[in-house]
Amino acid sequence: MVVRCEGETWNVHRVILASSLSYFAKACEGNFLVRPELDLCRGSADCISRRAIKLREDGSEMVHQMLSCFYDRNYEDNTNGKNPLDFNAVMYAIADKYDVPLLKDLAEMKFSAAIIKYNTKMTPRLVKAIKIIFTCLQHLWSESAKQ
Repeated sequence: MVVRCEGETWNVHRVILASSLSYFAKACEGNFLVRPELDLCRGSADCISRRAIKLREDGSEMVHQMLSCFYDRNYEDNTNGKNPLDFNAVMYAIADKYDVPLLKDLAEMKFSAAIIKYNTKMTPRLVKAIKIIFTCLQHLWSESAKQ
């Protein structure tokens, strides 16, 4: 099975993704079709025999770290010099979006650790991170209400 995002492709084990109680488990349990009109495969030969999931909204770095969580039960939160508060806030929102409890717990723990490490009270960094969480979750909640 493959996961694609922003031109990046990860070969993943279906059994690993299906072991979670999440969006990915649901995607793995059925015989969903890889449809060219969804731009999953662009007609490549591997589309015939492999399943593909394309995640369009989340950014390849975030998807990479989420997939790392499936395999390693952890993820790296200080990549490319990004603010760990912001990074973990987005990871929390992604965990909520795809219903990945382990990732949600990790993001919450790492977010809390970053607050302690950087001795962040109500600084602009913390306020920005909180806004990221609420904006992402509000978008997700409004999308699910439409369905």
